[in-house]
Amino acid sequence: MISGATMDTTGQLTIIDEALAEALDRLDQLPVSPRVRELRARAISYRAAIALWPQCPPTVNQRRAMLDCVMALHAAVLGPRPSARPTRRPPGPRR
Repeated sequence: MISGATMDTTGQLTIIDEALAEALDRLDQLPVSPRVRELRARAISYRAAIALWPQCPPTVNQRRAMLDCVMALHAAVLGPRPSARPTRRPPGPRR
């Protein structure tokens, strides 16, 4: 049986890996610019840090911080993902 902590770690690592792969794929499609180089360097440095996790497992806080950093990078490259729920219009007359 997998413990909750292990599942959380595995789930976070999967999310991080997929988000980095998507961001790097998109960056490869963009014209080279200082901003693209900066974002690509960040993605590569995050990947390098994660590659060391089997030898030096991160703390829960370090894992969460990496997830936050990767998701911010992902949003900077691909834009924020749309919410699963539709946004509600404020009450009032419709135009």
